Amino acid sequence: MDYMEYESLLICVEYEPDCRNAHIATVWNDVMYIWGDHVSNTCAENHHNPAVIWKYNILRKSWLKHTVDGYFPKFRTGSCAALLGCNLFVFGGVRSVRDISDFVFGGICLTEVNDLNKLNLSTLEWELIQPSGAPPSKRRKCACISFENRLIFFGGFGPRPEEDQLQNGEFDNSLTYSYGGWNNHLFAYETATNQWIPLANDGERPSSRAAHCLAKNGRKAYLHGGRHLGERLDDFYELSLETYTWTFIRCMSVEKPIGRSWHTLTSISSDQIFLFGGLDTTRNVLSDGWLYNITTKTWLKARDGEYSRLWHTACTGSYAGQVLVFAGCENNIFLTDLKHTNNVITFDLQPKPLLRICLEQVAKNRDTWKDLPFYLCQLLKKLAGG
Repeated sequence: MDYMEYESLLICVEYEPDCRNAHIATVWNDVMYIWGDHVSNTCAENHHNPAVIWKYNILRKSWLKHTVDGYFPKFRTGSCAALLGCNLFVFGGVRSVRDISDFVFGGICLTEVNDLNKLNLSTLEWELIQPSGAPPSKRRKCACISFENRLIFFGGFGPRPEEDQLQNGEFDNSLTYSYGGWNNHLFAYETATNQWIPLANDGERPSSRAAHCLAKNGRKAYLHGGRHLGERLDDFYELSLETYTWTFIRCMSVEKPIGRSWHTLTSISSDQIFLFGGLDTTRNVLSDGWLYNITTKTWLKARDGEYSRLWHTACTGSYAGQVLVFAGCENNIFLTDLKHTNNVITFDLQPKPLLRICLEQVAKNRDTWKDLPFYLCQLLKKLAGG
């Protein structure tokens, strides 16, 4: 694809985030916010400080570290998050500590959680949300999106739901050595009424899974892949956000992404979605990128890049077609010698907007700014670095 460009940025500033995976990321007002993470799949001591929020200015390509005063969620891995207005909602995950006996792996005790937290991005203040209604079961590696006044969640891995917890799908605990299993529950948090609600979950419902990805496009959502047992899935589904009915997508293209988990799916236009990276069934870390055309139901492979990633994040950037991939693991996460990164990869998946091209050129010469409107001058200051 001759219009797909990408660059890897390892910013050299006084402060920059450490290498990580399993973090949370979102973009709001040309800033990418980073929270929560770890640099190992087993060691609690390798979690980063949960009081810290990193802000990446997309226009200046610079980092700023912020330490939260007051309440903040305890560290965890495998959470999911969605942005609604200026609020970032973070749900669930798994905590690894030494004084909890739910499950022991390599000397570290793991326990899933089902709490819901909200970060106001304008004030950088956290709040623990306490909804009414039957709560979802504890889980990690769930996926979520926001739509209107709802946060919508699907799937994940964790212990069997208790009687008073939401159950509107299957729970599969086929693993003989594990206390937990996969599910295909579909539920929502209603912000207007502050309550958990089950959703219809009708139609060609996806099977139970975790570490899948979910992206909203218009009034529909799209789900790809994930893990169930030892298999990384390659199936693809569309969810109506009006009826909450699933449709299995039968792609019209010969080529399509292979099965994977720990990958990302990002809407880049009204009819295109970008899939990147992940881990396949034979534990190869993937570097391929794919564009899905919603109208034609076809996949188009963008050339393989040099950046292998799993358990990274991908966010829409400052303009249509720009995707920011941050951090992640560069090799098989089940190895002992893990290779994490903290770089930002910027994909331009569509031609850059003409206004953006002009601003980038004008930003190089401050003498030309004096006759421009105020809002353009402010934007140019950001592009020029102050």
